[in-house]
Amino acid sequence: KKANFLDNDLLNRLPRHLSDPVRVSITRQLLQSVPLFSGASDALLSKMISLMQAADFKPGDTLFTQGSPSDCAFFIVTGEVEIRIPPEGTQMRRHGVGKLITTCRKGDLLGEIGCITDNPRSADAFAKGYVECRCLSKENFLQICQSEQQLDERVKELMKDRMQRYTLPNSAGSQPP
Repeated sequence: KKANFLDNDLLNRLPRHLSDPVRVSITRQLLQSVPLFSGASDALLSKMISLMQAADFKPGDTLFTQGSPSDCAFFIVTGEVEIRIPPEGTQMRRHGVGKLITTCRKGDLLGEIGCITDNPRSADAFAKGYVECRCLSKENFLQICQSEQQLDERVKELMKDRMQRYTLPNSAGSQPP
């Protein structure tokens, strides 16, 4: 089991009835910092938080690989994630190998476009250091996005922006990470 890197000694020593609201507050602040969800209702944010799962990674860990199913979206709570295109014909993938496309940081959202387009992952994602994420399954992410018209429009704008910024190889066509 991987350690939860956000939790410090004080938070770990608190009883759950006290520490859980702090964790919810931290996650709420994270979501509000993501442009896609800024201005979202408290009810929507609360629903998202209740559906999210924690995922923690050590330096060099793989979040996902090119060609794998786009089964969830990641919200970075702490740390940095490198998005890389692996060299042609590479079977073994590891941190630091391949063309660096971008580095995602605290507050960034990644993997959401694959969830929306139903395409496989277009790149590899590696933890640059210790990374804590919150994950939202593809089904829950789509349900959340479709629940509010304004959010659905923002998702479409985000897709368009990423498609213009990144052109990544993919057997199903080009898509951003």
